[in-house]
Amino acid sequence: MSRRCLIVRAAGLEEFPDRSVSERYEFLHALYREVLYRRQLPGQRAELHLRIGRRLEELFATRPNEGATELAYHFEYGGDRMQAARYRQLAVGTLSSVSAA
Repeated sequence: MSRRCLIVRAAGLEEFPDRSVSERYEFLHALYREVLYRRQLPGQRAELHLRIGRRLEELFATRPNEGATELAYHFEYGGDRMQAARYRQLAVGTLSSVSAA
């Protein structure tokens, strides 16, 4: 079904601060994403969030403020509250400096 674009579709390319490029995909409906997400065991979901968070840290190593919100999200749901707090603070600082400008 995914090959025929019934569940996910290509959503372009994304370039990261480290200059690497990745294809992006999106679910055709949020319900598909939610069902697949909830079918995973909680420990599997947490591990996946941690793996994503760690990889994003590598991709945003030179400009972590650009990925701070997403990093905070993945570390929070991965159970690493210290890293989540760090990136939340960075995200708030980034928003504050943009608002002041």
